[in-house]
Amino acid sequence: MTMSETHSEQRKLGKIVESSANKKARREVSKKYGKFTEDCIPDGVFPIGDDVFVFASIYYDSVSVHIRRFKKYGKTYYPTPEE
Repeated sequence: MTMSETHSEQRKLGKIVESSANKKARREVSKKYGKFTEDCIPDGVFPIGDDVFVFASIYYDSVSVHIRRFKKYGKTYYPTPEE
């Protein structure tokens, strides 16, 4: 079985097993979209006004678009709690 077949089979059974590489990548993405300064907005994060930013994440074959409000203190943006 190839890796994609294994994933397909796991998905059919509802048992998606996340690899350690995927977990590490997800942690890096969450850190990447944590706090940042107005002078250094991360690649892939786009301001749409009123301290609201949009960015995308990819997990397996799914793409999710996130719209999130950040709180600004001085020149630094901090993510607000998700509701």
